[in-house]
Amino acid sequence: MKFPYEPRRGQKDFMDSISGALSEGRHLIAEAGTGTGKTVSALFPALEYAVNNGKKVLYLTRTNSQQDQVMAELRAIKSANRSAIYGIPLQGRANLCPLARSDEELRKGTSEELAKLCSERKRRVLNGDEKACPYYSAKLEYDTENLRNWVVERSPTSGEFLKFCLEERICPYEAAKELISGSVLVSAPYIYFFNPGIRRALLSWMGVSIKDLIVIVDEAHNLPDFARDLVSAELSIRSLANAEGEMKGFGNPEVLEGVSVGDVADAVRDAITGIAEECLPKEAEDSFIPEKELESRLMSELRANSRKLDLMAANLMNFGDMIREKKKEQGKLPRSYIYKLGDFLSFWMHLEANEYIKLVRGGDNPRLEAYCMDASLATEVLDLVHSSIHMSGTLEPMDEYRDSIGLSFDTHIVTVPSPFPEENLRILYSPAATTRYEELKRNAANISVLEDLAFEVSSVEKRNAAVFFPSFSMMDRFLSDGWHLRLSSEKRVFVEKRGESTGDMMAKVERFKSEKGAVIMAVMGGRISEGIDFPSSALEIEVIVGLPYPKPTAKQRAMERYYDMKFGKGWEYTVRAPAIRKLLQAIGRLIRTEEDRGTAVILDRRAVQLADRIRMLKSEDPGKDVRSFFER
Repeated sequence: MKFPYEPRRGQKDFMDSISGALSEGRHLIAEAGTGTGKTVSALFPALEYAVNNGKKVLYLTRTNSQQDQVMAELRAIKSANRSAIYGIPLQGRANLCPLARSDEELRKGTSEELAKLCSERKRRVLNGDEKACPYYSAKLEYDTENLRNWVVERSPTSGEFLKFCLEERICPYEAAKELISGSVLVSAPYIYFFNPGIRRALLSWMGVSIKDLIVIVDEAHNLPDFARDLVSAELSIRSLANAEGEMKGFGNPEVLEGVSVGDVADAVRDAITGIAEECLPKEAEDSFIPEKELESRLMSELRANSRKLDLMAANLMNFGDMIREKKKEQGKLPRSYIYKLGDFLSFWMHLEANEYIKLVRGGDNPRLEAYCMDASLATEVLDLVHSSIHMSGTLEPMDEYRDSIGLSFDTHIVTVPSPFPEENLRILYSPAATTRYEELKRNAANISVLEDLAFEVSSVEKRNAAVFFPSFSMMDRFLSDGWHLRLSSEKRVFVEKRGESTGDMMAKVERFKSEKGAVIMAVMGGRISEGIDFPSSALEIEVIVGLPYPKPTAKQRAMERYYDMKFGKGWEYTVRAPAIRKLLQAIGRLIRTEEDRGTAVILDRRAVQLADRIRMLKSEDPGKDVRSFFER
C-alpha cells in the first residue's frame, strides 16, 4: 500500500514501530503530540497488515470529532491506493436511532435499555406492525448493495452516514450493523469494546474472532479513568426517590416475608443518611466506610441475615425486570430504578475488597460508591486481541499507563518527536505564586498574588488568552472576587460553566476564537482544555493558575496506597502523572500548526518539580517576558 502523504519528521519511524508490533502480535504505546499525524500513522500500517493477514481494525475514540478524522484519513488512504476497502463509523443508538433522536426520554437511555426497546419494536415490525418502527421496516425493504456502494465510494463520517440514512428513511443503526461484516475498519466509542455485552455483539457483527482484531486506542490517556468508572457503581438518595416513584405505578410487593420494596428503600435511605452523618467529616468530599457497614445497618433494620439480604436483592431485580418488560411492551424506555437498587445491593455485597473501596459522598444528593481502583478489570480483554496500539499526546510516564491497564512488560513504548519548531512555544513559571492548599489557607494574600499575575499576563496586547484553573472552585474564587470584571475593561471574557451542554460550550468557544484580544476562563481536564483546536491567533497566551494536582480525597488517598502496594509508585502514578498530563493537554492547545506561536505561564513555584518532563523557564516578571516573546 502507498502512504497518502509526504511523511513528516519521525512519522516513518513511528509507522515502522507499529508494523513491528503488529508482525510480532504485541502491544505498542506511543506518545505522539499534535502535528505528528498519529491518526494516519496508526491507521495506515494497521490497515495494510489487516488486509494482508485476514485481520480487522477497531479504532476506538473518545469523541465524535476524532471519529471524523479517522474516516478522513481512510479516504486519503483509499484514494492513494484506489482501494475498495471501506470502514464504518459506529455510534450508540442514542445518536443513530431516529426515534431516540426525536425523543428526549429515549436519548437518556443506556445502551442496554435502548437495545431492549429496539428489540421489542423490531419484533413487532416482523409480526406485521410496520408503525412500531417505520425506519426498521423501510430498512428491511432497502437495497443494501446500493448503500454499500455509497459507503465504499464516500467513506462517510458518522454525520454524513446519518444524514444519508435519514434522507432514505432507513434506520442508520441497523444499516451500519449490516455493513460492518464487509468492512476492514470500524471506528467506535470506547464502550463498544470494553463493555463485555456490547463487545460480544460487535464482534458478531464484524464476523471476526477477538484474536484477529487489531485495536487502536486514540486519546489513550483517558482510558484508565474510563475503565475504572465502567466497573464501578453508585447508589444515591435521588435514585431511591425514583424507585419509590416507580412503586406508584407498579406496586409495592414483598421481597422478603414482611418486607416490601418500600421498606427496603426506606432502610437504604436511612443507612446512606446515617453513614454520611457519622463517617463524612465536615466539608469533606468523600470518606471511607467500614467494609460491612451498609449490610449491618440493613440486617438490623430489616431483621435479616446475609442470606436473606442476597435473596432480597435478587427479588428486587426480578420485580424490576417485570417492570422493564411492561415498559418495553408499552413502547417506553425499559428502565427500572427498583432493578438498579437490587443490582447495586448485590454488587456491593459481593465485590472484591482488594480491588474496590467503599465510599460515602455528600452534597445535595448523598450516595454510596463502590469504586474500582484497578482499571485492568475492564481492560484485561486487550490480552486477547492480536495487537493494540495506544496513542496520545500526553502519555508520559508510559510505564504507568502500561501498568494501569495491565499490558505486558514486553509492550513496545515509543515517543514520536514533534515536527514543530521548539522556539515557537515558550513555557514559563512564576516563583512568586502557588496554589498549594496549606499556603492559601495560611495567607489569603496569596490569592491576590495569583489574581494580579493572571491579570497582568492575560491582558498583554490584543491577543487571545486562556486562563486555566485546576478546579471549578478555584475559578469560582476568581469570579467571586470580580477578577473577570476587572479584565472586561480590557478584553471580552468568556467563562466555561459546570454542566453546560456541548452545543452551548462550542458556540461560546467559536465566539471566543472569532475575537481579537479576548480571554476564556476554563478548567484543566475539562472539554476546552483537552478536546478543542485553537489554530493560529485563536489562542496565543495561556495562564495556568496552579498545578492540577488531584484533591486529597479519600478516593485519591486509596488510589495512592493501592499503586504503592502494587507497583511501589503511588505518588508518581496517581498524583504526579495525572498533573503532568493535564498540564500538557492544556498547553497543547497553543501550538496546532507549524506556523503557530504561543506562550504559557504557570503560576506556581512547584512547577520546577516537573521540569524533568516539561521544558520551562523561570520568570520573575511574566508580563514582561510574554511581551518580549511576541516582540521577538
